[in-house]
Amino acid sequence: MNQRVQVDNPDSTSFFHRLDPRTKIICALLIIIISVSTPSDRLYAFWGYFALIAAGIYFSRIQSVKFFKRLLHVAPFFALALISVPFMNHAPEAGSYNIGPIDTRMNASGVLIFQTVFLKATAAVLTLTLLSLTTPFGEILKGFQKLRVPGILVMLAGFMYRYAGTIADEIRRMKRASESRLHDGKWLWHVSTTGRIIGTGYMRSYERAERIYAAMLSRGYEGELIRHESVGLKPVDFIFIATIFAFSVALRFI
Repeated sequence: MNQRVQVDNPDSTSFFHRLDPRTKIICALLIIIISVSTPSDRLYAFWGYFALIAAGIYFSRIQSVKFFKRLLHVAPFFALALISVPFMNHAPEAGSYNIGPIDTRMNASGVLIFQTVFLKATAAVLTLTLLSLTTPFGEILKGFQKLRVPGILVMLAGFMYRYAGTIADEIRRMKRASESRLHDGKWLWHVSTTGRIIGTGYMRSYERAERIYAAMLSRGYEGELIRHESVGLKPVDFIFIATIFAFSVALRFI
C-alpha cells in the first residue's frame, strides 16, 4: 500500500527550493560538522551559525509557524537529553551552584557541558529542520543516491518513510479494537495484553516486509536501486557551497 507523500510548500519557487538536493545536503553537513567542532566558548561563532540559518529561513519563505511546528517534533527528546546534564558531578573541583532553599546543586562543569551540547545540538537540529522543509523527502533520497551513499541505506530510509504511516494506522486499528473490548492499557495487569499487541504489530510488519520483498523480486529486483541520471551541478550550486563553506570556516577559526 503506497502512501501519498506530503510536500511542504509545493508551489514555492524560492531560491533555496530550486537548489540541487545535493547542494543542500552538502551545505547542511558542512554547517553541522563545523558547528560541532567549534569550541563552546566562541559564542559569537554560534550566533553567526544561527544568523546563517535564520537567513535561510527568511529567503526560503518558510512560514515561521510551520518551521517551529516541525521543530517541536524533536524538542521533547532534545529537552530530556539535556535536562539532567547540569546536575551531574562531572568535575567536583569545578564547584557548584545552589538552587534556592531546596538542597539541589548545579555543578559548574555540568553547566558548561550543558551549554556546549545545547549550542551544538540546536545548530544541528535547526539546520536539518530547514533542509527538510525546503526539500521533499524523495528529493533528499535522490540527492543521497547521487552522492553515492550505499544503496541499501537509501532504500531502507525510503521504505521506512513510505510505510511508517501504514504501520502506524495498523497499530491504531489494533488499539481501537482492544479498547472496544474494554482494554485501556492504563493498569499494570494490562501489560500482558499490551505486549501481545506490540508482538502482533511486529509480526504483521515482518510479514508485510516479506510480501513487499517477494513483489519486488517478481518485478526483477536484483539488489540494486534504479539509479537516477546524475545531472551535473550548476555554477550557482558551486557558488552557494563555497559561500557557506567560507562563511562557516571564517566563524570557526577567525
